[in-house]
Amino acid sequence: MNENEISRSDVTPQVQDVLVTIIITHYNYSEFVEAALNSVIAQDHKKFECIIVDDCSEKIHLKRLRKIVGVLGDERIKLIELPKNKGQTNAVFEGLHHSSGEFVALLDPDDLYEASFLGKMLKCHLNPCIYAPVAACEMGVFRVGGAALSRSYVGFKREAIANNELPRLEASLYDFGFSKYYPPETIGWLWATTSSLMFRRDSLEILRRKSYMKDMKICADTYCVIGAHLLGGTLFLDEQLSWRGIHKGNAVESDQHFSSYQMRHQPNFVDLSAAIKTFVTKTILEYDCLKHLKPERLLKTLTSHFSKSELQELLADQQQLAITLLTHATSLERQVKAALPPIKPAM
Repeated sequence: MNENEISRSDVTPQVQDVLVTIIITHYNYSEFVEAALNSVIAQDHKKFECIIVDDCSEKIHLKRLRKIVGVLGDERIKLIELPKNKGQTNAVFEGLHHSSGEFVALLDPDDLYEASFLGKMLKCHLNPCIYAPVAACEMGVFRVGGAALSRSYVGFKREAIANNELPRLEASLYDFGFSKYYPPETIGWLWATTSSLMFRRDSLEILRRKSYMKDMKICADTYCVIGAHLLGGTLFLDEQLSWRGIHKGNAVESDQHFSSYQMRHQPNFVDLSAAIKTFVTKTILEYDCLKHLKPERLLKTLTSHFSKSELQELLADQQQLAITLLTHATSLERQVKAALPPIKPAM
């Protein structure tokens, strides 16, 4: 077939042809993972690859995992076995290394997707208004082996009602596939957990590094979503498209669920989000960030998320970057001059 014989339908990109990568990191959770995999296989959007990264599980769990993957017999599911335990964040990026999708979703092995998850999250990303490094949806909560407990995790709709925004946000979801865009200078925790997120691959590639914080074994979603948000903001889809499984063996989530205002973490959980935000920001700054980010936008993001002293620490080893940002300060010039480290005279 020559060039003149190719019809428009043959060359126009189609949403159903978009390959999505799903990465599942697994460590001794073989009693849960089959249900998670079945929720992947049941997706309405069929063009996906599912990369399971086993982080050196105990032999009994690895044997069971191999059997589950074998019995399912779906060629879209691939199992990667790490020879030693590297922690969840390293496992996510190992999965990324073995993947090909332009969009990457993360699924915890004790969570589930609704059948429409991939399709609606792709529609959110491919909206006609704005694109962002990460899209997030509302999430439900269920007791593993038991009942559904909640169809709300983030509480987005509750806040929209309180602010008299709900009709406008529902119209945006209907018309464009997303409810709200949060620019990167928006602070606070905006998301549910791992299984509510879909990233653009290019954003995760920027966040990849050779080593991560030693204490970040169960915080891969925090590292990835904060980093992606800092790179360009978050699209939020106010529809419950995934489920958070709770059980007594969960390392993070409390097995009690009774109020939108409760502390949902295990009592012994240590919140590393502030330290991770600093760490992932250093990753972005070390990545020759001005090749990828507009200086004025980066400046606005940094001054929104960090105090004067924190900025001084972040930019202490980034002298040239500090100079460049200062030249783009415009209306933020006074604040930036106070926040940036002293500029040493050229020798």
